[in-house]
Amino acid sequence: MDIISYTARECPTPLEYSECTSSCPRTCKTLYLVEPDECKMCISGCQCPVGTFLQNSQCVKPDECMCEFNKKQYKHGDTIKQRCNLCTCDRGRWTCEEDRCSSSCEIVGLNHVATFDGNRYSFAPDSCSYTLVEPDSNIVDDNERANMTIKIKMDKCTDFQDVNCIGSVTLTYQSAIIKLEGEKLFINHVDYSETIRKTPYSFNGLYVKEVTNKFRVVKAFGLKILYDKKRTLYIDLKPFYANKVRGMCGQFNYDITDDFKVPNGGEQATVQNFATAYGDSTCQTGVYSYNMEMEEKHEACYPLMNTTRGALFADCIQKHEELSKFYYAQCNYDMKKRTTQVNMEALCDIVSAFSRHCTFSGLFVPWYNDSAYINRCESYLSCTQEGSGAGSVYTDCAKICHGTCRDQQLADANCEEECVPGCMCPTGQVQDDYGTCVNIERCTCYDQYSPKENRIKKAGDVVSRRCTDCTCSNGTFACGKESCEEQIVCPKNQVYRKGVTACRKTCELYGREMICDSDVLMDGCVCDESNNQTAYMAPDGTCVSSEQCPCLFGTMWYKPGETVTYGCKVFRCENQNWIKIEDKHCPAVCRASGDPHYTTFDGVSFSFQGVCSYILTRAKDKSFQVITENVKCGSTDVSCTKSIQITIKGQEINLVRGKDDVNTTGDIYQLSNIVITKQSFWTSIHAPSENITILWDGGTRVYVFLKPIWQGRVEGLCGNYDGDSVNEYKKVDGSEGTAMDFANSWAASTSCPVASVGTSSEIVPCSGELSHRKQWAEESCGIINSDIFKSCREFLTDTVVNRYHANCLFDACRCDSGGDCECFCTAVADFAERCNQAGYPVKWRSQKVCPIMCENGFRYTPCASPCPQTCRNIGDEPEPYCNDTQCVEGCFCPEGYVQRDERCVLAEDCPCYYNGQEWPKGASIIKDCLNW
Repeated sequence: MDIISYTARECPTPLEYSECTSSCPRTCKTLYLVEPDECKMCISGCQCPVGTFLQNSQCVKPDECMCEFNKKQYKHGDTIKQRCNLCTCDRGRWTCEEDRCSSSCEIVGLNHVATFDGNRYSFAPDSCSYTLVEPDSNIVDDNERANMTIKIKMDKCTDFQDVNCIGSVTLTYQSAIIKLEGEKLFINHVDYSETIRKTPYSFNGLYVKEVTNKFRVVKAFGLKILYDKKRTLYIDLKPFYANKVRGMCGQFNYDITDDFKVPNGGEQATVQNFATAYGDSTCQTGVYSYNMEMEEKHEACYPLMNTTRGALFADCIQKHEELSKFYYAQCNYDMKKRTTQVNMEALCDIVSAFSRHCTFSGLFVPWYNDSAYINRCESYLSCTQEGSGAGSVYTDCAKICHGTCRDQQLADANCEEECVPGCMCPTGQVQDDYGTCVNIERCTCYDQYSPKENRIKKAGDVVSRRCTDCTCSNGTFACGKESCEEQIVCPKNQVYRKGVTACRKTCELYGREMICDSDVLMDGCVCDESNNQTAYMAPDGTCVSSEQCPCLFGTMWYKPGETVTYGCKVFRCENQNWIKIEDKHCPAVCRASGDPHYTTFDGVSFSFQGVCSYILTRAKDKSFQVITENVKCGSTDVSCTKSIQITIKGQEINLVRGKDDVNTTGDIYQLSNIVITKQSFWTSIHAPSENITILWDGGTRVYVFLKPIWQGRVEGLCGNYDGDSVNEYKKVDGSEGTAMDFANSWAASTSCPVASVGTSSEIVPCSGELSHRKQWAEESCGIINSDIFKSCREFLTDTVVNRYHANCLFDACRCDSGGDCECFCTAVADFAERCNQAGYPVKWRSQKVCPIMCENGFRYTPCASPCPQTCRNIGDEPEPYCNDTQCVEGCFCPEGYVQRDERCVLAEDCPCYYNGQEWPKGASIIKDCLNW
């Protein structure tokens, strides 16, 4: 304390005497304080000259006043670091930056937690997984970097009784998964446990490194994890994550009062309930119970509370009194849980963790050199085990960035040094690739281009690099000037780079989990990843930004902004994702094909071999009905469709296989509510006012299309069209049953025999007497899985493709009464029509496989409108009902031609039609005195 005696008239230099000076002389420590009233009394005595202030018995000017921190004085202009902020000594006081700093969550020892906002608690975990950090679902953040989750798996804690502790730590960062499990390390499910001991992992913003024999570090944008492979875990988050996360590490919103908020938005009063809320569904978190006042104290923990002058942690305890109490209590709890008295790891864990806090506050405490711990923590402090490095010594402040020779060459450019417990080489030395501490001039180098067994080079070794030699020096390769004049020209806007990782950013792998050896380097033409505008390679080799990456649809790539139509939906390419921009609400389709295989309006597929007439679909109000007649079509118990009876508003239409004519009751062509057209081998029945369309191929395929207005209003073998595939097998009485019971119930007559044979899934095709057909059937039906249909299969699930293939085998084998080729062709054609529905038609027929002969100028096409242009409708807009079905295959007029009767003609050769009468080309008529 600065004191001035004012009893003598003579004053020591540099003080001067005054008859009226303040009773509270101004010092550097009171420079910025308001003088209290009692100090304003004028007295005689010694004082510093005006404009100077007392400091350490000297009179100094304001800019000579010193600042104090941790009992050490600093001159004006000196700086210190307070967490992430720089503080500058300014005339006796500290002026500090006020930036938000990173915050740390920790788990130490037997599950003692400190949240990001400073809350401290302990919990009794179950053997299950808990979420420490996850995105807050109530906070919307489009930045993909915020997509980060950290979980811990708790397992039985070895050497401790009745307690679980950390068994593994898993970080999910965007699409990458890093799992730390004891000595094991898995990156995207690949074991890096051995590799990481020597070589850091660096790829796509992730950095993983073994920094000491105890700790591994995992870093990503704004995130750092330190894990000691056992019971100590530190998680640091940058302010980027503030107000964006939740979990057992708290909210990270700089508010200590709401850390126990749970996923549903509420808050829990107990640690048990809070932990359970962030546990998986199996977690039954126990009650953590420990009353230190009632329990025996362990004398080894006492230094954490000893404030006696000169005691090991005395200065730190004065600065962190509450923290020391917490660690002291947890030290006693952990020591109590030991199964053997010789196990001192619990003590060492806690002391090391408390020392870490001391170091961060500027009070470094080398506790590991204290006699009280040298013996107790002998194994904890040992540097003789594998991975420690020959010649290394234990310290609480090992280097995280430049502790090895490999760091000189493969250093993390964004690394910030911090103290990490563990073994490190003595000052002035680093660990080489052989695990020995050496001076840097003796450092080994790592040559990524050499074979794996010969990548380590000694100091002075020389390797060749294209046109020059490189010498291993101080841990890195020093290369001479290249002598060759070779000029490399890269395609597109790629650039030539040497020594870059072979793991490159591409549009094809954007957003997907990438398993790649980042240790492999290459020379060549690549995209410049340092420039966001050219960081990703597109499929055509152009370097683009992530926003310019194209979208993959099937096997085709589409540029941003381009659209595709899939079924009834239109999608636009945006940011490598397909955004649905239009849904045409297309009709639902029910399919009956082959021996018969059914797919309902709601997408459920089954086969049924009943021989009778069955209600395919009908309106619940009986306003329309479709009945199919199935007859036996093989030597085995299989059937196929022979005829179809359609009734719409009392109008009946009969379609019979093998007959070209369409039988109707009444003059169908004069009714306004039904239109019948015939194109190629397809007959279309349209009822526009009823929103119904039926397609029949003249054989065993029937497709019924219903607009969404019919949802929930129909019944029959085609299901109830209610959007729910679970309740599809509703029988005629409204109850649900098996596919067999369901199908039998929809017989059109009570006299129909009950089908007893199973569905096709229950019948093995090509077995027994039909085994001789197996090879032919498998070879023929193999076309479905061949390259011909490859582009279509990419848009169908494996389940759908496999079902059509199974149907094909069934029909090709079981349909053995002379129409085997027809049955096979129908099965493949049915699959082709499914491709048409998906929007990916396939021209699969050939002269050898199910050929179709087209005459009179018609040509085969796999996908054409069922409402073709004719001389009668040329120039007219298609009828609306023409868009109510998918395209169909068959014989159609080529482009530039239209249909006239049964042949194709040039559009310009069409006759004219007036009042239903045909007029030849060039004819004219007079109407209202005008020539037409």
